[in-house]
Amino acid sequence: MRNHLLLGTEWHQLYLSGYLQQVKPYTVPVIGVMDFGIGFVLMWLYALARPRLGPGPKTALRMGSIAWFLFFVPRAMDQWMWYHVPIKIPVTYFFIGLLECWIAIYLAGWQYIEKAP
Repeated sequence: MRNHLLLGTEWHQLYLSGYLQQVKPYTVPVIGVMDFGIGFVLMWLYALARPRLGPGPKTALRMGSIAWFLFFVPRAMDQWMWYHVPIKIPVTYFFIGLLECWIAIYLAGWQYIEKAP
């Protein structure tokens, strides 16, 4: 979503300038698998933290922030420091990534219910 809706113009300009390769047929499925994997890790983090930190949004936001720091902050920093891309791209990854992690882990936590002993 972030790449198409928020950054579509920037990515298109980079493609037209020759900085990016043409999109491969497997690009969208690979991105989908990566997002699914991130969602699985978020759910796993919440399930591990819930017995120690308690159920609820506070635990979900804490774990979402940790996942954001591990997944999105390094990517945004790499884009900012090493690639010649418009500043809007790493800034969007930085902030929208946090929002994505919070929403995804909150939804995962909402679905997660421990079985009674």
